[in-house]
Amino acid sequence: MFRSPLKLITVLLCLGIFGLISVQAQTFSENIAAPQVGKSHVGTRTQMHAKSLVAPQVRSVRLGSSIPIQITAGGNFTCALLSNGTVKCWGLNYEGQLGLGYNNNLGGNINHMGDNLPAVNLGSGRTAVAIQSGFAHTCAILDNGSVKCWGANNKGQLGQGDPSTRGDGPNEMGDNLLAVELGSGRTAKKISLNYNSTCAILDDNTTKCWGDNSSGQLGLGDRLNRGDATGEMGTDLPTVDLGTNLYAVTISGGASHNCALLNNAKVKCWGYNWDGQLGYGNQESRGIAANQMGDFLATVAVGSDLTVTGIFAGVFPPASSSIMQPANVGAIAISGNLGMVTPRLAAMDLVKWAMI
Repeated sequence: MFRSPLKLITVLLCLGIFGLISVQAQTFSENIAAPQVGKSHVGTRTQMHAKSLVAPQVRSVRLGSSIPIQITAGGNFTCALLSNGTVKCWGLNYEGQLGLGYNNNLGGNINHMGDNLPAVNLGSGRTAVAIQSGFAHTCAILDNGSVKCWGANNKGQLGQGDPSTRGDGPNEMGDNLLAVELGSGRTAKKISLNYNSTCAILDDNTTKCWGDNSSGQLGLGDRLNRGDATGEMGTDLPTVDLGTNLYAVTISGGASHNCALLNNAKVKCWGYNWDGQLGYGNQESRGIAANQMGDFLATVAVGSDLTVTGIFAGVFPPASSSIMQPANVGAIAISGNLGMVTPRLAAMDLVKWAMI
């Protein structure tokens, strides 16, 4: 049967988009049954399309001799936690988000990477066990359970009691970078970063958040930032009230909202809600006033037959200077049977499509 050259080219174009064109694809194009008179023409044209669509070879990021065990990406920069407990960051560095004591970008030259890429100085004898990045700041949980953050700090997201950036100048990292005051004897188990704020689940299962609170994303019943002035951290920083006998098992931050997977396998979200990213069937933000948190904050309805086992809150940063508020994509709750839900049907459909 005659097979149209257009269909053949379409098939190979699809394969090329996904990086599958190879020697096998060339052999495939030559062996497809077609009238002898058109074989040479079709084969030549197909090979030309195939060659033009072959993607350049993808190289691994050179980080040196240690193996990366965790990676986190912020706004145009990336950090990796290596197997020896060190942290290496590369990319945009205008706020010191690479934690190297200067604000030069790294990674655009091959000589920047590998063993030439310095590790973040976390302090004498200290190593990291977990890292997370916000838009322009990064935090690490250290081997002693303390938390250190560096980068942008305009909203107090570093938890230092002031709005000064850390990591963009000399003598700001290492032992000079103070650990975040979490409260007397408290250490961190997990950490999550928003656009300009930070949350940590502590060793006593309480949750504390600091930084930007313009949309109630700290979950404290007001719009006051925390961590940008003295007397706001440590025992002065309230815990997030998630309800009677409830606590966060894991937490994930979007641009200006947070979602927590609770110990009862339910999900609660608070903060900015203009796009319905909290999943409550309206556009009302939560956490900005009294009687909005704790038992007043409902759980997100993900379906009566689903048990949530993971949570992810997404964020799209501004696409242009004309967009003042970062757009939020809500949250994806992953159930035991791979069911998932987001407040936006389009996003849910896209995820389902990607999973097929």
